[in-house]
Amino acid sequence: MIEPKQISEFAIFSGFTLNHLAEIAEYVEVMEFDSGETVFEEGAEADKLYGVFSGEVDLILIAREDQLKTEVEYEEYAHSEIETVERQITVDSIGSGEIFGWSALTPTGFYTSKAVCSEPTKVFAIGSKTLKAFFNKNPQVGYPFMERLAAVISSRLANRTDKLIEGWIQAFAVDRI
Repeated sequence: MIEPKQISEFAIFSGFTLNHLAEIAEYVEVMEFDSGETVFEEGAEADKLYGVFSGEVDLILIAREDQLKTEVEYEEYAHSEIETVERQITVDSIGSGEIFGWSALTPTGFYTSKAVCSEPTKVFAIGSKTLKAFFNKNPQVGYPFMERLAAVISSRLANRTDKLIEGWIQAFAVDRI
């Protein structure tokens, strides 16, 4: 178990009473990862919300592209096949005091990116079922928490959209999506 003060330093928990923080702290698991270690994979069941105490976590999307691969052995013979090539694209980096894995609190129930530590990292993890049950029991803190969570999601979506549009403009000179 961790001290309630440790999670009170995360903006998402601001305004929680010491009693509420103490109750949540009972269910918090502290985890440590080395640089390069994966916290979760894209598409995995989203069962925990995470927060970074120290270090940094990169959120990575996997871009898949089908490419035609052709081998020519003789002038008269060529063998072709389609090969799927994967490329990892870092879309965000999460540092101290920030949360990630918010898909655990959405109806989809699956992580939408891969989370990999870019340096030695210490995080907390809270089971989504436990957190949802706590909010059902304490809606006076659940609603403000979900408002702050929506702000985090909105900010990250806006950031990704800005990067996407910038890339499209540079690559394709588009003026309409």
